Amino acid sequence: MKFLMVSGANLKIMNGDGVHTWEMARSLAAAGHQVDLVVRGHCRPPGAAPPGVKVIGLPVPKYRLPGKILWPALVLFFVAACLFPRWRYDVFYAREGVFELPAILLLRWLGKKVALEVNTVVAEDLRAKGRTGWLAALAGRAQKRACAAADVILPVTESLADWVTRQGAPARRVTVVGNGADPHIYRPVDMVEARKRIGLPDGRRWFCFTGNLAPWQGVEMILEALALLREELSVGGMRGRFVPAGGREENDDFVVYGSCEACFTHRGDAILPGRRNGSSGVKGAGAAEKLPDAGLLVVGDGPERKSLEKKAGELGLADAVVFTGRTAYEEVPVYINACAAGIGGGWHGPTGASAGRLAVTGSSACKVFAYLSCGVPVIVPDLPGVARLVRREGCGPVVAPDDVAGLKEAMAAVLRDPSCWAKAGRRGRALIEREASWERRAAKVVRIIQGSGKVHAV
Repeated sequence: MKFLMVSGANLKIMNGDGVHTWEMARSLAAAGHQVDLVVRGHCRPPGAAPPGVKVIGLPVPKYRLPGKILWPALVLFFVAACLFPRWRYDVFYAREGVFELPAILLLRWLGKKVALEVNTVVAEDLRAKGRTGWLAALAGRAQKRACAAADVILPVTESLADWVTRQGAPARRVTVVGNGADPHIYRPVDMVEARKRIGLPDGRRWFCFTGNLAPWQGVEMILEALALLREELSVGGMRGRFVPAGGREENDDFVVYGSCEACFTHRGDAILPGRRNGSSGVKGAGAAEKLPDAGLLVVGDGPERKSLEKKAGELGLADAVVFTGRTAYEEVPVYINACAAGIGGGWHGPTGASAGRLAVTGSSACKVFAYLSCGVPVIVPDLPGVARLVRREGCGPVVAPDDVAGLKEAMAAVLRDPSCWAKAGRRGRALIEREASWERRAAKVVRIIQGSGKVHAV
């Protein structure tokens, strides 16, 4: 098939939206399809495009307001120009659909096939940024109309699928296709070797967070959990309680997850390692256990970086947190492999704009699939989407998104029993190879589009 893919993502910096756009285009082309990828001219990726992908940059100004006004008009003009000689594409593939709505409506009217990828609810994103007025309302109406007009709708989480159907889109047009990872780039590497490559000191176990430092990621809560963990480590170790797997302790509820070698015991909201025979899920029951020092790698950049650096200093973490800044896509796996576990985003308080946004969108963060592809266990907030996968496969702890103490306990669990969690990481790698590589995601998209039937003009 021939795809005309349109994306407003910035492929120069390769955050989650850029990764999804680029990897989907590359994987479709690798499967033998032709992909013409239309982006803003100043957001073209560095270097050559992969075979089968042609990148077309439209002359959109870098300035936000003029760019947002011109982008929909230029996309519509480009699509219309393609129609005059002949429509040479089988599918028009767009992300979110707000700025692409005029082109979507034109193509739908002409009976052309339109696939719409839904990664977020744009109006909720704007509200999370404090823009609660007419702009959020307009974006909401535009995205709703785009969902109604598309022939195939591809949300990345079940929560987004529910939102799409609530907007009036027929359920038969909606199929969840989550994010993925490139197992050839993001592959396991020996931890010691990886640490040497990036110059990390010995004597400390590292956790990592990768990606855009945006407010809704909740990285400040990760810093707070690390501070709590290091405070306990500094007093001579952590005192574990006897936690029988599947048993019960006063004021605590337990649920055993999984049937593989390493079961998981759920205490409060943090899933901790358990044992089949009912022995403690925490080593050294009743005694202080000496654990290695802990640190955090923050791999990426974004609007919250300065405030996070300030907070790290205030929490006494200046020597325990490394902010790498923006890092090349191909270099990120080295940082992941240097760590004991990768931490997902989406941590937030019980109320507020971020809580509202994440309740609607859920999470299928590319970073989590990248961790799993590297064979590293993950610690994720209990949000609709990827948390279900992590639970199902036993790839790491799942913690309530507002529970700093639970996040600290999950980090401690990884330090207590590295061999157990190494198995969890290997299960994550197997998951990526089996069903969550970008190649498999692209193949699923093709099957959905091919099975969507004839398009009827409206």
